[in-house]
Amino acid sequence: MKRKVAGILIMTLLLLTALNPLTAVATSYLPAALYHQSDTGETVIKAGQTAYLFHSGTEDVKRTIHVNDILPVYRISTLCEVKTVGKIKVIAPV
Repeated sequence: MKRKVAGILIMTLLLLTALNPLTAVATSYLPAALYHQSDTGETVIKAGQTAYLFHSGTEDVKRTIHVNDILPVYRISTLCEVKTVGKIKVIAPV
């Protein structure tokens, strides 16, 4: 009887040891490579082209962003480094 209890205890401890890394991932931030896509760094839109930006259209956004505002454009690297890559001028609401 004592051997059976000891065996169950050992198996339970081994199982908990094997699941420990999964618990650590569940309670911590994932590595940046999993949630930042790698970017080639190429230009997507050139100066003078029209870009349509989506926003929720709530009153907060309408009070914050106005015509002729200049908004910075950022790119986030796979190492979570934020870099300013350009600017956009708001010319009209849609």
